[in-house]
Amino acid sequence: MSALLMVALVLAATPEPSYLVERVVRVEGQTRRVTLFRDGTAVLLRRDGAGNEDLRHVQVGSLVYGQIEQVVREVYPEMTEFATMGNGPGTGTVELRLAPPGIATLVFRLAVASSPSAATARLGATLDALEERIIAGKAPPEDLRLWEPRVGERVEMDDGRVVTILDVMGTASGGGVVWIRAGSSMMRESLDVEDLRRRAVRRVTEETK
Repeated sequence: MSALLMVALVLAATPEPSYLVERVVRVEGQTRRVTLFRDGTAVLLRRDGAGNEDLRHVQVGSLVYGQIEQVVREVYPEMTEFATMGNGPGTGTVELRLAPPGIATLVFRLAVASSPSAATARLGATLDALEERIIAGKAPPEDLRLWEPRVGERVEMDDGRVVTILDVMGTASGGGVVWIRAGSSMMRESLDVEDLRRRAVRRVTEETK
């Protein structure tokens, strides 16, 4: 019996789903469902064997949504052919539902212990990260690609540090270098403006502390 228990292409004539991607894991009476809706809402539902539920949700923002949609679109073709690489023991199942706009919805049901294909593993890692974001209640990152840093501004970095802009050298829109300081440290470090924009997650104000 193949580890790929079911693969279904839902005809385009069916109503458009409200989600982009969804994963439902069922093991020994427990259910874990993570869903990213097309409006940018990410929801995690955990239900134990006694029927107790824990429901959490966050807004992921346009950047994270776009990144996940790109992954879904990129893995979609391979997953229509190679969802698993063999059987695995156990009775748990994983159901994956891919619904990128404009493409027929793709539904897989796999054994939990089956060896995933490269595409399935990549999607799984992406959804694991989404679950972590929901559990942590992370606010959506800002789009800072066109941000012009100014002296005195504070930003949260992708490593969790909050840094203060000490100096901006050169023209920010044309490149330049910024000097930053993390927290109350007396140490200064320099970054290219483009590197700062890439690594900064959000600007920190009194309201967002």
